[in-house]
Formats: sequence, structure tokens, C-alpha cells
Amino acid sequence: MYPLFHNGDRGSGLIRLYHWFDELTSRLSHNIAVSPEIALRLPEPVKLMNNFIEAPRWSATTGQEVAFVGRLSHEKGPDLFLQLAKHLPDLHFTVYGSGNLHETLAASKAPNVKFAGQVTSMEPHWQQVGLLCITSREEGLPLVALEAMAHGIPVLSFAVGALPELIEAGSNGWIISEGNIKQMSKQIRHWQCLSDEDKKKLAQTCIETIRKNYSYDAVIPELLTLYRHAVNKAGYIWPEMPVQEQAQELLQELPREQ
Repeated sequence: MYPLFHNGDRGSGLIRLYHWFDELTSRLSHNIAVSPEIALRLPEPVKLMNNFIEAPRWSATTGQEVAFVGRLSHEKGPDLFLQLAKHLPDLHFTVYGSGNLHETLAASKAPNVKFAGQVTSMEPHWQQVGLLCITSREEGLPLVALEAMAHGIPVLSFAVGALPELIEAGSNGWIISEGNIKQMSKQIRHWQCLSDEDKKKLAQTCIETIRKNYSYDAVIPELLTLYRHAVNKAGYIWPEMPVQEQAQELLQELPREQ
């Protein structure tokens, strides 16, 4: 069994209890982690591997929103996102998500911030987004960052989790030292002032980054090799079938920690 641990923040309350139990029972299995920080919480052996998403031939978006996408909790830093909005009153900021901080945040929000609430999928909304900001205090390698980049949306993030390995400064996004709101505000202004041609280059690099390193096609073959080795080592025979079929079965059965 190789569960995939990708959630870098432990949360609070029942969510924190869930993660504690999940890490405790990880001693019963071999594990996969998407960042060194997560790997340190788990018993050896731990396999480091990129998180991954399905990445079809999406075209780049032309949106202008500066977006936060995630749980409205202390770990995700939505309060820091609102501070950014207050620094940049001429830009449109949108918060996608819900959580226990919603009422407090809504009461203190600036006029240029919209709360979109919990959405079942970001797919209908990515077209409105121009820049994804990750203001988390803790992270692993969030799927939302991969999804945004697969749509050609650059990511501006604090240096948490495996995001510094995903983001190449100025090429597909930017990394800012943790908690540095002033510097992140300056970087948002820099993004706003980029030419259309520069934004187009950013978008293409984002898409290529996901296709080459964080897509099903890039990661699933490595996962299949890992599982094949484990099955053969246990004395069983790995089923002979086309790689495409193996990948589909693996995606259905993979224990993927949320």
C-alpha cells in the first residue's frame, strides 16, 4: 500500500485529528510524499514524488482577478490575502472557499474583495483568474497551484512546502519569503504591469511545467513502476495490460490522502 500524502497543513479541530490518525497509521504502509516537509512526518521508507493532475490541452486564460482558492482557516492565510487587497485597492480580489474564518474575514474585507463561497469545481471560474496567490502558513504541494498553472495562470506564493520547487521565479510565477506582505504586494503590481506578450509567455511556461512534470503522463509511469516492484517483491505477478489501462486502474485504487 502506497498512500499519497500531499496536504502540508495539518488544520485544526477534527481535521487535525484526522491528520494525526493518518500519520499514525502510516507506520503500517510504505508512503509517498510530495514535499520533504511532509516526508519528515512519516516513518521510513518514504518515496518523494511530484503531485499530479490531469492536464488536457487547455488554453491560457485572459482573466484579471487576483484569487485565493482554499479553506478559510488560519493555516491557509486568507487573512494575509485580505491584507494584500487593502494594499492594492484598484485591483479585483476574489476568495473562493469556505471555512471557520468566513464571518471574521467578511467583516473586515476591503471593498475590492469578493467572496465567491465554496465551489464544487474551479473549472468554470479559472477564466476569470489572472493570478493565483497562495498565502499559506503551511503547505505541501497544493493541487490548486497545479490546476491554475495548467490553465496558464501564474502562481505567486510564500516559500512554503514544495512550492519553491514548482515555481521558477519570473518564468511561471514568483516565490516570496514567508509572511512578507509588502514584497508580495509589489510583485502583484509587477504582474499587473506586464505586457500582454510577457503574460502570454508566462502562461505558456506554466502549462508546459505541468505537462512535463506534474501531469498524469509525467508521474503515472513512475507510480506504476513503484507498484509493479512492490507487487513482484510480495511474490505476486503484475498483470500484463496496456499502460493506459494500468493507469486508469491505478487512479481508481490509489489511496490518496486529502
